[in-house]
Amino acid sequence: MRSFIALEIPAALRSALAAAEARLARTEADVKWVEVDNLHLTLKFLGDVAPERLPQLQESLSELVTTRRPFELSVAGLGAFPSLAEPNVIWAGLANGASECTALWRAVEEACARLGYPRERKPFTPHLTLGRRRSGYNLSALSHALRTDADTTFGVAMIDGMTLYRSDLRPSGPVYTKLGEYRFGG
Repeated sequence: MRSFIALEIPAALRSALAAAEARLARTEADVKWVEVDNLHLTLKFLGDVAPERLPQLQESLSELVTTRRPFELSVAGLGAFPSLAEPNVIWAGLANGASECTALWRAVEEACARLGYPRERKPFTPHLTLGRRRSGYNLSALSHALRTDADTTFGVAMIDGMTLYRSDLRPSGPVYTKLGEYRFGG
């Protein structure tokens, strides 16, 4: 099962992010936008997880959250990887909560590494992916729109847990299924 661990984003915040996607989509750039219901903050992409390994992973995630406390996540700012001039991945950033996300990411990385999952080689940059560019069509318009909306504030959410998802790739886009929800503090 193709799986990942993520922070869920409340509906009101997802709606604000979807409105930003709609504004950016007006550039008619060739971007595959993330469906509003699929917006999340990825902590760890696991790749294919064998079903027999799932109970051990779920137990490890359950133990990991017992010492965690809820925290406030403030989503603000638009950006792109690798840059605004060459936006391959369009994202919304964090104004508050980045250090808590990074600490949680480290704990998840360590727990998963103990179970034999490979460590992430890239540094962790907490963000919410809004879309992925497919071609260079209308690239300058997209770059301009990103610069114009770079300081947009989207809202605040209280993060009180994390979720293990299964991801099924379909021609219409990925379909996410919750395999487990892990609330902070047990």
